[in-house]
Amino acid sequence: MVRFVEPILITGLFSNNGKKIPKKVLDEAHTSLKVNKWYKHRLLFLAGDQPSNIALQELGVSVYRMFDNAPGFVQEAPAFRMKHWMVYQMLKDHKEVLWIDWDTISMKPLDQPFFDYCRHENTPKFVYIPGYHATVNCSVYYVDQKWLSAMEKSFYLPTKTPNDELMWTNILPKNVTDRNEYWWGERVVNVWLESECSWVKPETYFAHVKTFDYIKHLTRQ
Repeated sequence: MVRFVEPILITGLFSNNGKKIPKKVLDEAHTSLKVNKWYKHRLLFLAGDQPSNIALQELGVSVYRMFDNAPGFVQEAPAFRMKHWMVYQMLKDHKEVLWIDWDTISMKPLDQPFFDYCRHENTPKFVYIPGYHATVNCSVYYVDQKWLSAMEKSFYLPTKTPNDELMWTNILPKNVTDRNEYWWGERVVNVWLESECSWVKPETYFAHVKTFDYIKHLTRQ
C-alpha cells in the first residue's frame, strides 16, 4: 500500500527592511498560536531576517529556515515579495507546500479528503473573494512543484504594485475566476465581517478572519 504523504505546512514572519516587527503583527501571531494549538507542532516557521527570527523564537517556536540571503529585489520590498520567495524556495526542496497565514482559524483537523482536493487537477488553490484587488487571496494556499518555473517567472513580470498575490495573478489563466479547480470553495472561507461567520460550513477547514474575536461566533456554527 502506498504511504500517504502530506504537503509541508508553512507560515512565516518578515520585517520591513529589518525594522522592528509591529506589535500588531506579533499580537496576531501570538493569538494565532494560542487559538490554533496544532500550528505550533505541525507548521514549519520561516523567518525573513534576524528580527523575524528572534521574534519567532520569543513566540516559543523553532525557526526552520531564515531567508536573510534573499536577493536584493526581494529584500527591497519584503512586505510584498518575501512570502512569495519563501514559498518558491521551500517548493524547490519539497514536492508540495501549503501556506497558512497567521490570521486564520482552524475549524477542523486536516484529513486525506482535504489533501486529495489540494492535488485535484494539479492546480494551486486560493481563497476567492469577490471583487478582491488581486483576484487571488493567499491567506491559505497550496502549490506543487509543477508551478516552480511559473513562480520563478512571476518575480520578473511587472505588477502595478509589488505584491505576492498580484505576482500570482500574472501567471494564472486569464479566466481563473471561472476555473473552480483553482479555488477552495467552502473548504477555506473569508470572514471579514461578523455577518459572514455564517458562511463557515461543516466542510470548512479554515476561516480567514479580520479579527480573532469572531471565534466565539464561528464555534457556534
